[in-house]
Amino acid sequence: VMASYATPRIARSKSGADLLLDKMKQEQYRQDERAAIEYLNTILEMTIPLDAPLQYELSDGVLLCNLVNKLKPGTIKQVGQKDLSFIKVKRKRIKISCG
Repeated sequence: VMASYATPRIARSKSGADLLLDKMKQEQYRQDERAAIEYLNTILEMTIPLDAPLQYELSDGVLLCNLVNKLKPGTIKQVGQKDLSFIKVKRKRIKISCG
């Protein structure tokens, strides 16, 4: 019985086209994130800064709960504004330990 092994990939630096594609993807992501923030600001009558990282703004779940209630009132009975700093710190530690 002969074992089969994956062939190792040769590391190569990115070409100019790859770098351009990466830059275009990053720009599209920023535009999509900005559009999402503009939508949330309009729907929820809020003022999230357009340059704010959306992931951070959504991290405690309060904004999403408010969005759900705006779209379908009464779905979430109680939306807290609790300080969940310890949970955010725990998430950061998990993220750091996972790579």
